[in-house]
Amino acid sequence: ARRGRAQWVVNETLRRERSFCSPDANAVYGDGGTFFAATDAAGVTSPPHRPRLWASAQDQKVMSDVLASSCCGKDVYRKLIPYHYTLLDKAAFARHFYPTGRCNEMKRERGNGAGGCHYAPLLLY
Repeated sequence: ARRGRAQWVVNETLRRERSFCSPDANAVYGDGGTFFAATDAAGVTSPPHRPRLWASAQDQKVMSDVLASSCCGKDVYRKLIPYHYTLLDKAAFARHFYPTGRCNEMKRERGNGAGGCHYAPLLLY
């Protein structure tokens, strides 16, 4: 449906890809940017934050993260974080960027398909 969940997934995937490649990306993802501000302040990550080079299948990783975000209503960055970072606390990093519960373990539903996420067959695990 127009303006439905599938359209949101496509739009959000394109928005993330554009934001990673934007001339302003460094202001968001780079040193002092908003993306790592909370994790840098908490001692979870630290600069330098430098862009990753675009490689094959990164667009699919972005879509997998967006599909996971759609299922749990929180931004998920599990497959692709667009900039390099220094990891200081792996557990805290996972809590921040990888939601827990059904958003973390999206498996194909069995039976009548009630509840949970129905995007699982599309994710790249």
